[in-house]
Amino acid sequence: MKDTGSAPQLNTLGGANRFSHKSFTQRAKEIEINAPRRIVRDFDEPDEHGSYFAEALQKWSELNCTRDYSAFMRRVSSYRQSLAQVLYHKEDIVSAIEDYLTTEHELVLVPILDLMTTLVRDLQEEVLPYYERLVRRIMALVRSDSIEVIEAAFNALAYLFKYLAKHLTADLRPTFTLLAPMLG
Repeated sequence: MKDTGSAPQLNTLGGANRFSHKSFTQRAKEIEINAPRRIVRDFDEPDEHGSYFAEALQKWSELNCTRDYSAFMRRVSSYRQSLAQVLYHKEDIVSAIEDYLTTEHELVLVPILDLMTTLVRDLQEEVLPYYERLVRRIMALVRSDSIEVIEAAFNALAYLFKYLAKHLTADLRPTFTLLAPMLG
């Protein structure tokens, strides 16, 4: 991946300028992947019939008003009333997530990756039939020019492995085969 120039970042080193410019390489060195240490994410336990996916969908609908995210929201919002409804419509939800993971808009990719991890957290082994497809979509994002997308993609992979660990450890060969091209 080539260094595509610099982007303004908040200057944390002090000095007169509020923003400093960091190159892609400098920003790449600052990527933080923290799934193993992070136990509770941005919300508490869902209520008896709720789901992490529904709560994350609500959170992102307040934070992200882009056209693509709004279209995604319209596509899946009718499936979020309860965990049972999310489970019943899992194929449609996963399909929507896959479709929107192909967009090139950074402002949509980060929330969609977060929603994917909350869906996996809710459904656990029910997501296994879609595991390979999701991993392939995430791996395609690792080649992005956006540090935020790369960081979100690696965090999504980490959470995917975390939530499915007990199901994946029985046979790691399929996961290794999926990840081998990325490992070099």
